[in-house]
Amino acid sequence: MYESAMHKYLSLFVVVGLVLTLETEPLAQDAGSQRFHVRVGAPAGIRRYTRDTWGMIAVQASNRTDEPAELVASAYFSSDPNLQYARKLWVPPRSSRYSWCPIRVPADIPLKDERTTIRTLVTDGLAEDAQLIKSSSGQMLGTSLLPMSKSSGVTGILLNPEGNNEMAYEAIFAMRISLEMTRTVIDMTSEFQPPIPEALEGLHQLVIASDVIADDIAGQHAIRNWIERGGIAWIMLNRVDPEIVTQLLGDTLDLEIVDQIGLTEITIEDGAPENDTSEKGDRDYPTRSYDEPLSFLRVLADDVDVLHRVHGWPASFSKQIGKGRVLVTTLDPQAFIQKRPSKPGRDPLYDAAYIPWPFAESLAEQLFPLPQPPTLSPQEFAPFLSEQIGYQIVQRSTVLFMLSFFCLGLTGVGVWCFKVNKSERLAVVGPVIALVTAVFLIGIGFTSRHVVLPTVAAAQLIEVASESDQASLSGLVTLYDAEMISKPIAAGRGGVVVPQLEDLGGSTRRMIWTGLDEWYWEDLALPAGTHSLPFKLSTQIDSPIGATAQFGQEGLEGTLQHGPLEGLSDAIVATPLSSGIGARLNGDGSFTCTPNDVLASGQFIAGAFMDDEQRRRQTIYQKLFVRRDEFAFPARPTLLTWADPLETHFRFSDRMQSVGSALVAIPLEIQRTPPGHRVRIPSSFMPFKLVVGPGGVRSSSIYSSLSGDWSLSRRAGQAWFRFRVPEQVLPLAIEEAIFGIQINAPSWQLEVSHVRGDVSKVIDTRSNPIGLLRIPITGSEEIKSDEHGNVTIGIKISSSDSDDKPLEWEVDTVWLQLEGTTFASSAELATPSEINEN
Repeated sequence: MYESAMHKYLSLFVVVGLVLTLETEPLAQDAGSQRFHVRVGAPAGIRRYTRDTWGMIAVQASNRTDEPAELVASAYFSSDPNLQYARKLWVPPRSSRYSWCPIRVPADIPLKDERTTIRTLVTDGLAEDAQLIKSSSGQMLGTSLLPMSKSSGVTGILLNPEGNNEMAYEAIFAMRISLEMTRTVIDMTSEFQPPIPEALEGLHQLVIASDVIADDIAGQHAIRNWIERGGIAWIMLNRVDPEIVTQLLGDTLDLEIVDQIGLTEITIEDGAPENDTSEKGDRDYPTRSYDEPLSFLRVLADDVDVLHRVHGWPASFSKQIGKGRVLVTTLDPQAFIQKRPSKPGRDPLYDAAYIPWPFAESLAEQLFPLPQPPTLSPQEFAPFLSEQIGYQIVQRSTVLFMLSFFCLGLTGVGVWCFKVNKSERLAVVGPVIALVTAVFLIGIGFTSRHVVLPTVAAAQLIEVASESDQASLSGLVTLYDAEMISKPIAAGRGGVVVPQLEDLGGSTRRMIWTGLDEWYWEDLALPAGTHSLPFKLSTQIDSPIGATAQFGQEGLEGTLQHGPLEGLSDAIVATPLSSGIGARLNGDGSFTCTPNDVLASGQFIAGAFMDDEQRRRQTIYQKLFVRRDEFAFPARPTLLTWADPLETHFRFSDRMQSVGSALVAIPLEIQRTPPGHRVRIPSSFMPFKLVVGPGGVRSSSIYSSLSGDWSLSRRAGQAWFRFRVPEQVLPLAIEEAIFGIQINAPSWQLEVSHVRGDVSKVIDTRSNPIGLLRIPITGSEEIKSDEHGNVTIGIKISSSDSDDKPLEWEVDTVWLQLEGTTFASSAELATPSEINEN
């Protein structure tokens, strides 16, 4: 019995030993796979994703070993598993890291999908023998669901984790619902914000109501770049440390804090100054009482658009920064909203406890403007670059050398033939030398025309904000090589480059981020030929780029700070709803725009003749000024100039030569002209709109102020155009003026008049007006501006006395240029310190 029991235990021991022996290697491998704990794919950043834009996912990695480790977390969308985005992390021993990985959401995700699937995997490095790391659940591949944003846009908010945030939430809810948008607001309060501006592309508005970004320098830079690219930020200044606003926006917003007080009775008025009754009219501003004092921060702000005031101090104001805008409120948000009256049958999707006061609807309009299209689509640069990649023209020095060889050789042979009395040989030797020279030149020309060097051509659009040390670059890079391009495309200082990957086969390509602003494309082999790569980049510049000007005796006289820009040429100043004007750049950085520099419609390069480069630039200008939907470029006076491209620190093949150009858009700050100065105002700075004439007579529908289009007419008509004098020269004593009209009205009579109030005075009459007419108006009694600085000119088209049957008539454009002298206003604006502070 004992032996039988021993036999049983021995057999069991052998079986267990065999099992343990067979399982040793798999168990060891499983144990090894648990040396790291990695989670990839959780929504991060704004945590909502928009089709065809960049976003961000979270990467968490823990190293449980005693040695440092390099891990690579990759993610891809199910629709294209061969296109991957990866983050390489170095994790110290016995430690954890929390990081991020940028991803670009595909454009083909169905609009009905509220979520999309992303798959993830993790390897222990990038070597060929790198092993997949299992998750804690034992899976090699992970799966995450990313929420997709709605068409109403994504609004993010940064709150105080320990404060009372209810009214900040309700205020943004009320603003959204007043425009029939959903209540969806993303709480982005976390330890850090997206560190690159590309990860904020899906964000439409950002409300900053706390100091949570105080120590997040990378997040501040990303938010600032996002604003300059077109983002809208609402800063509740009484809830945010002003020092953080200075860190965030730099010198682009000039604020001076006076003090902070509490108010229990508040009267909010429109932002027009106290003595400007033209903007206020007879509107009533009720006083509202509150049980608890509302916090009010009294500030002085320069160069801002004040929307509302309390006791003369700004309660809300906005400032355009680059293509974006910052809205600042200095009063607690509950002052701008009211309890919503109960109403049965309300749509719960848009339900809210509060709605804005009527006066505060302007805040909603500032926060939720229509999305702006890009200034220029990268693909619009494609024809511009295609012409820069091609054969090289033979250098002039080579041609001169060969012609010199021919002349000297022919002369030498002639002298030799003369000395040996064999002049007849020159008839044979001369043509031979000429033939050799011609064959050599033809060979060089043929080679230069048919051999294209490997080239990287860049077309950049550089957009800057006033007083900013940042520049936003976008555009297109075109690569050409007769051989396959196998060197990885990489970046050394941020930005993104997206190759067109549709025709590159089924191999896996990964964009691997190795740091905050460093990445490279792995396994990206581009076939021989030409490839276009759109790019975006926000870069810091050593010295600021900016332009200031004021009206003077010659016209607009300004100064350009060009910073790192070199090779400036073909500059123009573009203004809203008016033709462009050429800018004459001088070597000392000054520039002038005179009335003679006004460009004709469709012309953007000054001069009668254009070379090939200027012809290409003219094409880009024409695309730039095409109206896109409800938007027209520019929204404010802008100095445009061509320059050498800035360094992007994108790395391509070393064997490629670099060519390219950059179009630079610089906001132009037009300063006030001091009193007593004579000024000339070119027509480009006198925008106009169609208005009602004297006695309430309506203008004929020959012009649309909205689209800027003119219409044909077959009947008599009349129209009145109100030209706006630049506020920087008001008040202005007008001494001379020229009214211009491009018209085609054979068999009609044109009558031009000046209107002031209800009085209309005929200035000139023309029969059969055709072409550009320049009608001078001299004398201060002949033309004056109204109390708001507007000049109204009327035209009347009537049948002439001729027997000819009137034809269709059309006006192509009208314009007005002025000369005069500025003088001091009798009514000085009161400063906040002079206003009752109680």
